[in-house]
Amino acid sequence: MTLTIWHVIGILATLAVIVGVSIYSGRSVKSAADFDRGGSSGPWLVAGAIMGALVSGQATVGTAQLAYSYGLAAWWFTLGAGIGCLLLAVGYVVPLRHSGSTTLLGIVSQRYGKAAGYWGSVLCSLGIFISVIAQVISATALLTTIFPMGMGAAALVSVAIMTLYVVFGGVTGAGMGGVVKLFLLYLACIVGSLTVWSLSGGVTPLLGRVSDLCQAPGMDAVLGLSGGADAFHTRFLSLVARGPLKDVGSGI
Repeated sequence: MTLTIWHVIGILATLAVIVGVSIYSGRSVKSAADFDRGGSSGPWLVAGAIMGALVSGQATVGTAQLAYSYGLAAWWFTLGAGIGCLLLAVGYVVPLRHSGSTTLLGIVSQRYGKAAGYWGSVLCSLGIFISVIAQVISATALLTTIFPMGMGAAALVSVAIMTLYVVFGGVTGAGMGGVVKLFLLYLACIVGSLTVWSLSGGVTPLLGRVSDLCQAPGMDAVLGLSGGADAFHTRFLSLVARGPLKDVGSGI
């Protein structure tokens, strides 16, 4: 696909909106408590912060790549994330509110002592660091695919945007940015799905075109397919295409 000026304008406008929301939200940060807890954040900002963090590069670029390579098996990540949010809402919200703590690590400190809270913070920080690396890798791949820039420059741009996002806005910026990001993702998915549906003529013709594309010369080597149409249906229409333990385990 050849990028047009409208593609570039759309991409730059999206980045500008995200950065602008973060800077704007920073105006409400007056203290460390505002930065850490978002002051009087309402349910929309809290939901935006949680879902914005969940629907990240792994859930968009990573899951899209998995769906391209294995089809319906990519559904397990979405299922696991949804079940996790449901368990959080049903099982943890009320005890967390009654505890008076703002984080799960606060509850751990209350129950098991400051040492447990300290080591929990260290482990969570390491996990977040790994997650940030995954986000930078996803953003770098996206930028180098769209723009004529090297890996180093794309990584620096990604880190700079993420730094603005965190430093200026804190939790409020994460919440507002998450709401904006979810809106843009839903809009893109709905518009894209309707466009593909109208152009393809329905599910059966669409699957037929995808099957033909996957069996095009050279694609079998790229995707690791052999056996023609049977291999396509086994690979892309199976919920456990990578193996039951691996796919179901990723959902858990």
